[in-house]
Amino acid sequence: MKGEAQTFLDRLLSISSPSIEAVLLHSLPSGMDRALGARGRELTDLLRRRNGFYAFEGALHVFPAHANSGSVELVRWNESQGWRRSYGAAIAECVFFAQDIFAHQFCIDADAVWSFDPESGTKQRLGDSVDDWARAVLEDYNVLTGYPIAHQWQSIHGALPVGARLAPKTPFILGGEFSVDNLFALDAAKCMEYLAEIYNQTKHLPSGSVVRLTTEP
Repeated sequence: MKGEAQTFLDRLLSISSPSIEAVLLHSLPSGMDRALGARGRELTDLLRRRNGFYAFEGALHVFPAHANSGSVELVRWNESQGWRRSYGAAIAECVFFAQDIFAHQFCIDADAVWSFDPESGTKQRLGDSVDDWARAVLEDYNVLTGYPIAHQWQSIHGALPVGARLAPKTPFILGGEFSVDNLFALDAAKCMEYLAEIYNQTKHLPSGSVVRLTTEP
């Protein structure tokens, strides 16, 4: 609207896809908005404006609240009996609402917005609000979304299937390269299970340990 300052979220939405799901969102399910306070209201507002979307050639994927298209959806993605169970209390208060091309997650809690690396199980604070998150993404999208690799991989192999991400053949945490040759397409849920297995097999090992993984996607 004329006279209103454009937010970073406005700018991100202006370069993003249409809503993944056409159904309008009225509120976050299961009381998420109440548990998350102001951050929950901000996420609700985002999904009311755009109920799931892609940006940067699909490298950034924001989940719709519910999905009828086979896409990842917010509710199912955050179920406690899913991939989250591998990480326990460290992410208990988080709601995961988006992911980059490598299935590295973006999440919110009552205080902040974070990025989450599922191989190492570590979080990095990106800001105090969803708009701060949008600013961080816009200012460093090459790193925070993996856009250059997404572009290069898809120029060779074609568009990623719906719901897929790029998983490392040799895990990044074990020295695998962020390169097309070290990546393959994998359903996002299976990707998270694969990365969680890597996390569980390496989390207690001292730096420099020799690792022989016993998992495969």
